[in-house]
Amino acid sequence: MPIMPLSDVRVVDPVLTNLSHGYKNSRAIGLRIAPPVPVTQYGGKTVLFDDSSYIEQDFTRSQSSPYSKISDSYTSTAYELENKGAEYDVPWERMKDGSLLGFDHGEHAVNKIMAGLVLEHEKEVAALATNATLYPTNNKLTLSGTSQWSDPASKPGQAIRSAKDALLLGGADNETATIFWMGQEVYSQLQENPDLIDRFKHTSRESITADMMATYFDVDAVVVGAMKSRALNTTTNSFVWGKYAGLCCVHPAALNGGSVAPSGNINIYNPSFAYTYT
Repeated sequence: MPIMPLSDVRVVDPVLTNLSHGYKNSRAIGLRIAPPVPVTQYGGKTVLFDDSSYIEQDFTRSQSSPYSKISDSYTSTAYELENKGAEYDVPWERMKDGSLLGFDHGEHAVNKIMAGLVLEHEKEVAALATNATLYPTNNKLTLSGTSQWSDPASKPGQAIRSAKDALLLGGADNETATIFWMGQEVYSQLQENPDLIDRFKHTSRESITADMMATYFDVDAVVVGAMKSRALNTTTNSFVWGKYAGLCCVHPAALNGGSVAPSGNINIYNPSFAYTYT
């Protein structure tokens, strides 16, 4: 009896499994804004805190009188995980021929599947982050005329500083902006903005990068959404993030876009703009 190849014995291919777990797309920013957090249930409740910590109180007390009480005020919202999955057919004959030519059809299939899943997640996060109805009145602004960053007279620095103040005033607990996100089209305009160019003209001759912008805008990171997509049965591509930009608080443990530990570094009491429950 011939010996069965090891690739046929294994139910799970560890190389392809690790490839899918480690898949990243440099043009995607969804996991930077809504980092993955492991949960133990497919459905449950998450806590939404408000800014009650900043309500002024008089803590003066006389002897034997009760202490003033401080209490959290919060609401809960339900979550339910969705199952995601896809298939990519690779005929055995193609796998065999590809291996003779040094081409791994299995790896290619995993990359194609992961690209599709990442694009879906990217569109979901973008739809959330750019939904104006989810923001308080003072936390959203539509630029027009000379205030648009494509206009040479615009002052992006002033606009961002005002937005950071609005986030501090309107956010729960200490929600300081840690990430400034934007679509590719916005990034291209900021790179050519005279106000930014003037700020760096004496320190660098290079094109203005996202890291340089992070320093100028005083945030931990500037992330640029450059993924493109097109609707089924159409031929026109568009950028997922459009002409939007925003500031948000993302927990420091997740700023690199990696998974957040299920305990220790972060839990439901750590405020962050959004999480991707897994």
